[in-house]
Amino acid sequence: MQPEIPASVNESVPGVEIRHLSKRYKSGAGVEDVSLSVLPGEIYCLLGSAGAGKTTIARVLLGLEPPTSGQAWIAGNLVTMGNPEVRRNITFVSGACSLCPAMTAMQNLKLFVTVGSPHIGWTDRGGRETLRTMGVADRLFQTRVRSLTPETILQVWLAIAWLRSSPVLVLDDPTLRLDPISTARLQRLLSRFREAGCALLVATADLFLASQLADRLGILTRGRKTAERTRAQVLSSSLTELYIDYLGQAPDRSSLDHPVAPTRMPL
Repeated sequence: MQPEIPASVNESVPGVEIRHLSKRYKSGAGVEDVSLSVLPGEIYCLLGSAGAGKTTIARVLLGLEPPTSGQAWIAGNLVTMGNPEVRRNITFVSGACSLCPAMTAMQNLKLFVTVGSPHIGWTDRGGRETLRTMGVADRLFQTRVRSLTPETILQVWLAIAWLRSSPVLVLDDPTLRLDPISTARLQRLLSRFREAGCALLVATADLFLASQLADRLGILTRGRKTAERTRAQVLSSSLTELYIDYLGQAPDRSSLDHPVAPTRMPL
């Protein structure tokens, strides 16, 4: 089942555009002078450690917090607090987000789609097909969320995003509770959104995910975008080079100088 991206979306207009965005708090944490853009059919990975400002950017894009300075647009709509056009054109998914635990996967899907996007015609058949598309097994459709794995919960969120057909999908640390195999499956699912023409902004601390997934990759360090790499540049770099860009230092290899551990413990 293919999502129908609104026909009014202009493929030449960035799905996400941020210009000189700053958000300051009394604590001083936030972001400073960040600019980036994400075109339809593109995955932009914003790579940063905890506290780098990834969630702050997501909250500004969702219209939950006003920027201190700078501006942002979603599908050509200026982001302001409570702008209904922004909310209609963006879907947010986070690895830390929870569904209603006492409800089933199918009930959650119907709730979030019909309440969040009442203009979309809901059918149980379409809901089941979308859950399958996102990798949810049929036997889990009527399972209460409290019994589902983190991967399945994330797949339900992606099914919600798929049915909402928003031209912009923002993900905040989607691999937070996933193992490497689940992360590989997530990459394939996000590629489906790219192929459907969505603009994806993936904020992550996962260096390997970003290096494998991104069409473009930006590195966020203490609230500032310190580097940006194209897909070609990422592929021509080693993970060590990206690691150095990410952390600003080479990996600690001192453990290689340690003596080899004995093969058996002394009696």
